[in-house]
Amino acid sequence: MDFKNRLILFFILIAVIPIAALSVVFTITVIEFKEQISNVYSGFVSNMAILQKNKGDLLAMRADLVQYTSSQDAGQKASAITHMQGLKSSIAGIAGDYKMIKDLPGGFEPPGVIIQPVSSFNVAKLASDETVVANRITQQWKDYSTKADDLAILASDPNFASQASATAGQLIVLNDRLVESYDALVELNTQIGEASREQSQQVMQVAFFYGGLASAISAACATAAAILVSKRVVLGDLVRMSKLDLIETTLRDLIGGGADALVGMIKSQMSEEAGTPMPAQREVQTAFVQSASEDVIIGKSRAKPYDEAKPGRPSGAFVDEQVPQNESPAGPDYAGKLVMLNAGSKPGAGATAVLDRLFSGKNLVVLTRKGSNIYHRAQGKAVIVCVLGQGALGKERVIPSANEGELAQAIEAIMKENPSATVLVDSATELVYTLGFERVFALLRSLSEAVSSHGEASVVVLVNKKAHESRIIEAIISMANEFVD
Repeated sequence: MDFKNRLILFFILIAVIPIAALSVVFTITVIEFKEQISNVYSGFVSNMAILQKNKGDLLAMRADLVQYTSSQDAGQKASAITHMQGLKSSIAGIAGDYKMIKDLPGGFEPPGVIIQPVSSFNVAKLASDETVVANRITQQWKDYSTKADDLAILASDPNFASQASATAGQLIVLNDRLVESYDALVELNTQIGEASREQSQQVMQVAFFYGGLASAISAACATAAAILVSKRVVLGDLVRMSKLDLIETTLRDLIGGGADALVGMIKSQMSEEAGTPMPAQREVQTAFVQSASEDVIIGKSRAKPYDEAKPGRPSGAFVDEQVPQNESPAGPDYAGKLVMLNAGSKPGAGATAVLDRLFSGKNLVVLTRKGSNIYHRAQGKAVIVCVLGQGALGKERVIPSANEGELAQAIEAIMKENPSATVLVDSATELVYTLGFERVFALLRSLSEAVSSHGEASVVVLVNKKAHESRIIEAIISMANEFVD
């Protein structure tokens, strides 16, 4: 996944996170608000209706008792007793429909994931008082109901008229106590209704609070992400521009005004890799720059850096696709040249042929690390072996490789000591990964200048083109007079 797609996915996630958070808060709020509405309508409203009806029936029963005790008419007394028994049955029929706080949905308990403000009502005390009053009403109603049944029996027999009148007087006292208890329970239910209304308001306030909090966190995350991404983009552009400036400056130092075509090609390739279109370039005219060996053609007729379809054909970074005139059947003449040789794990036919010719000939000086394949191949051959490293490692000559300047001076000294020798450097790939591309680029530029000053000597540098990006290979090959694949 490229950088643009990762960037788009990142911002999508930044947008999804607050939406998910708001959805969770909204869902919890709706569930809690639904419970509060259920508390109001299935609890408080229905309880108040039951209490008001039962209180009204109790007052009607008291009126019947007063009529019974004050009337001398047997028919009126019988009618009062009958009416009272009907009201008693009505009260008993709906008494079980009353719902206490503990029976309400949720029981006024807030969900564990939401922190709510402190309520101004002590719901626990209200629940305790409600239980006490409800139990008292239950016991009083039990006593009242028993006395009412006794009155109905006594009133049916004229012989017990005096006992019936006394029982009716006791029922009036019990009735007044029940009415007082009902008044207390009505007051408690009024407070419970207020508490339920307050908690419903708190639920909505919490919903707005958490929604705003989620939005603020989302905005902060999006802002932080935008800052980090912008820093990464700007930093990437700066690094890219610094590389372009370094390459352009180096090429202009080497080949002057003819560097326009190569710089344009490198910029175009880096833009394609970055996924950004390259602005239109003006047409670059063909330029001819004199070199030590032959004319170098730069412009529209420039040959490819290396030809995959023609292994073994030496071709320079800027050399036309013509066979050099000084190439002999035994092999090309590399005198005074810096040659890059592609020698990866599976070198091509051309690179293999060049290595075989170098190791079968004379005047070969090998610079390699101890233990490499080139080091073992040089054993037993008429080859001078110099080991790249630090300190004394044995009988071989040690060439310091930690600094590109010292390494360039050491190679130039070898060419002075062996004027007609070929110096084989193994390899540019290892040096790039140990010293860095910029330092190896400077080393190759120094070697190109040094070998051109020694007409008989030559320098062959091994490189594994598959181990580098194409733009790095292009830049490395631009320092060489020839490249053999």
